[in-house]
Amino acid sequence: MTNANLKQIGDLTFHPDKPTEYSYTDLHAWVIWQFPRSEEITLPGAVHPPIARYGWLPARLQPYLGRVSIHAHHPRSYDSPEAAAAAI
Repeated sequence: MTNANLKQIGDLTFHPDKPTEYSYTDLHAWVIWQFPRSEEITLPGAVHPPIARYGWLPARLQPYLGRVSIHAHHPRSYDSPEAAAAAI
């Protein structure tokens, strides 16, 4: 994959066609929202970049591993974390 294919949001780079995984530490300036129910070892959730009015991106959280799979390859961001979490 070339850099031209990557998607840039704030200071992070994302795959254009699949989820991209980052650590909680990598997302230090992002808001991480966790849906309050468990599905196996991951939790549905959403993340919001430190960009005003950007919207929420769907995510799968792995709190025990300190990892987040961000679905930035979706065609759009969402108005609420609930809507973003429901998109995956």
